[in-house]
Amino acid sequence: MDVVANLKEGSHIAFKQVYDEYHERIYFYILGKSGSAYIAEEVLQSTFFKLWQYRETLTEDLPVAAQVFRIANTTFINLLYKAGNERKALSEYGSQVSNSAVNDTLLRVSGNETEQHIQRAIHAMPPVRRKVFELSRYHGMSYSQIASELSISIRTVESHISKALQQLRRLTTLFPPVTILFPLILAALTRQ
Repeated sequence: MDVVANLKEGSHIAFKQVYDEYHERIYFYILGKSGSAYIAEEVLQSTFFKLWQYRETLTEDLPVAAQVFRIANTTFINLLYKAGNERKALSEYGSQVSNSAVNDTLLRVSGNETEQHIQRAIHAMPPVRRKVFELSRYHGMSYSQIASELSISIRTVESHISKALQQLRRLTTLFPPVTILFPLILAALTRQ
């Protein structure tokens, strides 16, 4: 009997054989498409969960590799579609979301990978820009309070904030997971 037939009958040995043979290839395939280890792991886990869950619907006419990669592709596309819908919903209803809800969502969704990219970008800012940004976003100070504390003009504060946000927006082209989560992050950082 071939692997697909054994899978359809519920063979754990066949499932392990398929997992052992394809898990690394699927992981690196999705990693190459997404640029995110987190997304690759999520898609990998979902792919093999779905393979087992829907094993009776597998066709013996197609190689198992084609079917496993089709599941992985579909899972990845669904993840992107879901992220796009969340981004759209956030932009439509974002003004109604409180700071704590956005921050809670950030903590749940973004994970360490995105947080690390953001922190690195903030620490890479010129010292005055970083200080202005941190005083505004993390300490809740107004532009006039920052200007007074740092002995600079309000226009200079505005310029630093604008440039800091532009720098953070550039993350969306460098790191795809940030692209998906950036509306959440930006909403949390720009609220006053």
